[in-house]
Amino acid sequence: MSRSLYFVGARCDDDQESYIACSVASSNETADDLPGAGRTLGKLYNYAGRILERQLGSIAEHLGHGPCATAVRIRRHRAIIISASKTVPVKPCSLATIKAKRRKVEKDCKRVGSTKKQALDHITDLSVDDSYIRDLLKVVGAMDTIDTLRKDPAIWINYGFSLQSSSRKALASLADVQVNTLVQKIETALNCYAHLTPVLLDGIKFFLYDLDRSFLIIRHINRLVVHRSGMLLLRDALETVIHFMVTRPYDFEWAKGDRFFDTLFAILEPTATFFVGIKHEDFICTFLESVFRYADRLPRIINSEPFQQWLAALQGGEDIKLGLHAHHLLYFS
Repeated sequence: MSRSLYFVGARCDDDQESYIACSVASSNETADDLPGAGRTLGKLYNYAGRILERQLGSIAEHLGHGPCATAVRIRRHRAIIISASKTVPVKPCSLATIKAKRRKVEKDCKRVGSTKKQALDHITDLSVDDSYIRDLLKVVGAMDTIDTLRKDPAIWINYGFSLQSSSRKALASLADVQVNTLVQKIETALNCYAHLTPVLLDGIKFFLYDLDRSFLIIRHINRLVVHRSGMLLLRDALETVIHFMVTRPYDFEWAKGDRFFDTLFAILEPTATFFVGIKHEDFICTFLESVFRYADRLPRIINSEPFQQWLAALQGGEDIKLGLHAHHLLYFS
């Protein structure tokens, strides 16, 4: 028997001596120096592999990820560390350069925060306007991402209350089942031209007084204003919106509130049916006082023609109208 057929551990007595075969090659393998299919295919793989390796190495080096480029970066960072430890800068910078670099970093950080805030605000708008998008965002895990962002202490440190508020509103617009369910019931009633029940109206009032969810119901009211049958809803909600604006001005969404008032005056008949069902004199005084006080934050309603007509017809003269214009010019001049 040929020794080339022995495997590890086999005994051999051909030479009158016993020994253990330590390593042998299988009989069906082709050696590199012998002709055969295995040798040809192996050489082809080796050749193609070397070409691919050289090409990938050249590409990586060109992109700054090769060994040479990596070594250069390591040396550069190492030199910076050593120089810093000896308090000798690698490259001296002037005070103006340092300030410019600091401003650039601050600008970039603000841009990142602004991008995040814009994304969160768009999530809120899309969630309010379209229930399908709201459900889709929930499926892809938007709530977990926003919640993680909202709890990040760096948001408070770097971006203040603005980004935190946007993340809170975006999360509420996705997660608040009670408000979204109430709005779906209201939409169903309005689409069927049915009157809103006292239960639905009470639900609207309840959420309008809720600090964390008032913005959401106001946005939905703005969206539902297209329904002519929703006028009762708007009239009933107006008093609560004004109260919230006066008592909690720092939490009130002024841009949304301004659009709400402007749309309301544009749709309703200003002189006859606007305050039906509302305590007339007290509410008018409160409403006008609020508009005067926050005229700089309500530019749309201030300049709307229906609102001006209502003011002129309220007392049959121009006194209130001129006074409001003077107050408006005082803020914007």
